[in-house]
Amino acid sequence: MPSIRSLLALAAALCLAPALAAALPTIPMPDEDPYATMRDWRPCPSAGDDQYAVMGIRYDTGYTICVPVLSTWFDVKNAFTSAPRDRGRLPARQWPDPTYDHLLVPGYSGPSMHWCGPNAYMTAYDVPANTFTCVEIGEELPAGRNPGWQPLSEIYVDGPGGTQAPYPVPAAGTSTHVCRDGYVLIGMHHDANIFLCGLLFAVDP
Repeated sequence: MPSIRSLLALAAALCLAPALAAALPTIPMPDEDPYATMRDWRPCPSAGDDQYAVMGIRYDTGYTICVPVLSTWFDVKNAFTSAPRDRGRLPARQWPDPTYDHLLVPGYSGPSMHWCGPNAYMTAYDVPANTFTCVEIGEELPAGRNPGWQPLSEIYVDGPGGTQAPYPVPAAGTSTHVCRDGYVLIGMHHDANIFLCGLLFAVDP
């Protein structure tokens, strides 16, 4: 039979487990495996009118983490390519953009970065060409969880050493740079390993 001391230790561990779990960041990964594509061009898939958004990137292994965005959840206004200007100049869409003062991050002092613009998220990216494929959306549809809520109206910057998730592919526990729960990529500075993440799925309290 277990000793009283071991029973007390087990009881203490069980009492502490929920508190410890609550303190750790939870980054739910999609059920699907990440999509392995060419090293420099990694699109998320689409299925009819349904799109997949980029949630995270593991560039050295050639994997993109994608999450589904159903056409019944959001009104899709436009799908477009965002690329640099002619002759390799900076992209037309640069963040921070004072035009959209509600989409600024107070205290941010890092480099400017290429982004899809307001109300748009990334579905693919070409690193050497610094080109994104973006989907612009409108308000959440009644089939969504929070009708009347404006998606992508809250953003944050996730830099080196920021949000990580152990993704099981290609090896168990591989650390992968991702946006937090509910957020997807809306911009990126690849060389600085900085993500611009927008809240697409309001997290239930």
